[in-house]
Amino acid sequence: MQLNSYLISATSLFNPTRSHWFAGNLDRAASHAKRTIEEAERSDHPIALCRALLLTMRLYFWIDELEQAERNLSVLELTADTYSLEPFRAVAIGLKRRNLVRVGRAEDGMCHLRDSLERLQVLRYEMLVIDFVSELAIGLAKQNQRAEALDLIDGSIAAQLGSNRRLHLPALFLAKGSVLACGESQQRYLPAECFGEAMTLAAQQFALSFELRAE
Repeated sequence: MQLNSYLISATSLFNPTRSHWFAGNLDRAASHAKRTIEEAERSDHPIALCRALLLTMRLYFWIDELEQAERNLSVLELTADTYSLEPFRAVAIGLKRRNLVRVGRAEDGMCHLRDSLERLQVLRYEMLVIDFVSELAIGLAKQNQRAEALDLIDGSIAAQLGSNRRLHLPALFLAKGSVLACGESQQRYLPAECFGEAMTLAAQQFALSFELRAE
């Protein structure tokens, strides 16, 4: 089977993962994610394996399966290094920094997450960029750098709207609400407005998981 066929197969296998995830069926989503990776491993194609690992990584972070995320990150980084797959390597490094933030090592993670994001933008590789933007913005807000965090989030929202890509808007408005909720503010209604917008956008996409998180 040619590489393109494996890539199409990995994407097709991931579609049920995303459908169950968005619908709030997280156990089923995790089961399909595992199968996606297993099929990619059997393909013996490093690009297909890297793509499967990346496609499923957002789910593992969403459900806080950080041990599984760490195992998959190790495989991703090793595969990308072995076959000199620079875009996947850049994503792997960014994900490692994101994981540091998640496990409480925010200072170590934040200092490199921005570099990984910039590298991916130079490479024009957009997979998981939205996740990095969201994580970085929330981290900046928690470090009392809310203005920079809002600029980052608003820029991403504008880019999504400008290219008529609405799939990631619920996640971005969730992140913006979290940023606005950090620190003191004269406008305490703004986070609720962002969470409300995230719920509305998620409902339009039948993305129950995002609706529930925005409540």
